[in-house]
Amino acid sequence: MRMPRLVWALALVLAVPAQAQTDYLEEEYNDDYPAQFLTGNPIFQSGDRLVGSISLHGPAFPSPTDYDLHYLTFAGAGSPGIYRYVFDLDAGGEDSFLVLFDQGLHTTLPFYLGINDDREPGSQFDSRIVFDHFDTTGANSVWGVDISAFDTLGEFNYALTVTREDTPVTDLGLLGRGVHEATGTNQPGAGEWYGFDLDTPLDVIIDTEGSDLWDTELALFDANGNTIGGNDDIDPASGNLWSRIERHLDAGRYYVALGSYDEFGINYGSFYNWNLVFDRPLGWDRDGFSGDTFVAPYVVRVTAVPEPGAAALMLVGLAMGALGLRRRRT
Repeated sequence: MRMPRLVWALALVLAVPAQAQTDYLEEEYNDDYPAQFLTGNPIFQSGDRLVGSISLHGPAFPSPTDYDLHYLTFAGAGSPGIYRYVFDLDAGGEDSFLVLFDQGLHTTLPFYLGINDDREPGSQFDSRIVFDHFDTTGANSVWGVDISAFDTLGEFNYALTVTREDTPVTDLGLLGRGVHEATGTNQPGAGEWYGFDLDTPLDVIIDTEGSDLWDTELALFDANGNTIGGNDDIDPASGNLWSRIERHLDAGRYYVALGSYDEFGINYGSFYNWNLVFDRPLGWDRDGFSGDTFVAPYVVRVTAVPEPGAAALMLVGLAMGALGLRRRRT
């Protein structure tokens, strides 16, 4: 007798083993910098959770009396790449607050890699941070997490789930001279990525002017994941909060990450390893990009122009060619 299709489908689902998930228990006392490794320093796999509780014994804002700070070691992917790490904090509907930071290997205090209060402002008070990390070795990585409450007066239990996946990158291909444009709508909390190649040195301008996403942020990376440029506002004095990066680039592979600055002041904008005041890297332990929750359609343009010297030689060549043509005709 043939089995009904529904029975076959159910049997197939039951035959596939569920992905193992391990819960690691947060332990006190852990309210001071520098953060300590989670007891035993377990190696997190994608989907594992840090489970704990926040206990508040006084005013919750601006100074909660309980923070849960830990360094978490995450298993490497085994190969280089740009990987998306998602830190998703479920606080049972309470108003949690999540901060992601590096180890501070080169500084006395760690750098913040992302901050989030509300996963979806106005409707979802759990927290989530998405950080796209350039992993040049595929080895284990260490992440700092700071879990607290924003305006909760009582106690609550939480579960922080950490996952990793490939970062989506839209390939613009080999760029010649001229304007190359892409449009889209950014995802809440995540950066939008574009890759392009140059086969000759060019001056390159990357901008977001004309976007509905009116307060943008940009970061530029080389093929090895080094942050080589960043911009928040083109001209804040005149109200131009779109972004623009101008760089002379050698031949090679490059990546652009685009995100938003929070229009409503609920979260804290995009994070990337670039000092906007001094136009140089900040000194993070890693390179990558963390987006913000504000979402709107955007346009990003990559304009490539020849080097001034190359342009001059081209004009000279054209002039000499025209002169030779005139001589042959006379």
